[in-house]
Amino acid sequence: MKADAIILEKLWMEELRRLLGCERQSLKLLPKARNNASSPNLTSVIEGYIEITRQQIIRIEQIFGIKNSKARGRKSIAVQRLINEGQNVLYDTILGPVRDVALIATVQKIIHYQISLYDSLAGWSHKLNENRIGDMLAVASDEEKTADHLFSEAAISTINYDAAIDENRKKTTSRYNPKL
Repeated sequence: MKADAIILEKLWMEELRRLLGCERQSLKLLPKARNNASSPNLTSVIEGYIEITRQQIIRIEQIFGIKNSKARGRKSIAVQRLINEGQNVLYDTILGPVRDVALIATVQKIIHYQISLYDSLAGWSHKLNENRIGDMLAVASDEEKTADHLFSEAAISTINYDAAIDENRKKTTSRYNPKL
């Protein structure tokens, strides 16, 4: 049984490093997303999430301190691909509600990945009798879930509607102006 705990603890530490890398990677994308959003509501939600992400990084670094381990992040290939998708959104869309809905989708994909890491790591922490760390990770997961909800609310309340109106306007205009 002891050998299983050692294997889980190594996996746990590797995933903590991946989570730290993930948070740091997303912190590079978020200011670009904020600067390319047209909705003031979305800009505000992204700004709030940037602060949450900064706090998450500090919290994870504290966890490494508790474990007397250097806070080295590990680059997440999955998050890098999601970031690349987000950058493609910026290149493929013009400033406006369609870009905003695409930015929301991109950020939410990263949030969902992070939630799965936080939840897994919190559960593993408790199994490894690292209850303080497990509680810290559970708080972080709750913060991510709240952020996800705020992005969904921004989309549902106005941005998806604005994007649909914008799309319908383009369809109507193109019927009358075949050059569009």
